[in-house]
Parts: sequence; structure tokens; C-alpha cells
Amino acid sequence: MKQLYLVIIVLLPMNVLASKPLSDGGVRDLIISGNISAYEGDCPCPYSVDKRKDTCGDHSAYSVYPGEIKCYPGDISDAEVRQYREQYLVDEPKLPWEKSKKEGY
Repeated sequence: MKQLYLVIIVLLPMNVLASKPLSDGGVRDLIISGNISAYEGDCPCPYSVDKRKDTCGDHSAYSVYPGEIKCYPGDISDAEVRQYREQYLVDEPKLPWEKSKKEGY
């Protein structure tokens, strides 16, 4: 699992590395993208397309080896999102009343 997160940090856009606020859904999308990018075969997820342009479906790594790859937001727990935020310093977006006001207003 640690190896997978290492790959994800390389794939992060620069605005995320600059600690731009990101929703939980955005963090889950980054984790999924990293999982898919790190997979070395043709069919990481059921919705992936193989070399013959066929949908992978039941032949995907996700289906054959359950739990080894994350393909859907529901595969990623809230704890994994928190861990990702802590590890890569990704902030949650603030609600309008939580944003600090600049001095002088």
C-alpha cells in the first residue's frame, strides 16, 4: 500500500502539492487515478478498455483480485482519505464562514 501512495504523489498536479483545498471526492479521484496509473496490466478496473478495445469487466484486476486495486469512490474509506490528506498535506475546502478575513476589511 505504501508503494501505491508513492506513485500517487508523483502524479499529483502542482496545485494539489501547493496544498489547494480539495474535497473528499477529489482526494478519492486522485487515489483512484494513482491506482489505475500504477497498475502494470491492461485491465485494472471493470470499466477499463483492453488492447482489443473491449471493456475488461469480469477479467479486470478489480474483479479477479478483490481489494487489490481501488476503482470506485466507495472502495476508499474515510480513514484512507484522512491518511492521504495528512501524508500529502492536502487541505479540506473551508465553508464561507470558516474562511479568514483579510485585515483591513
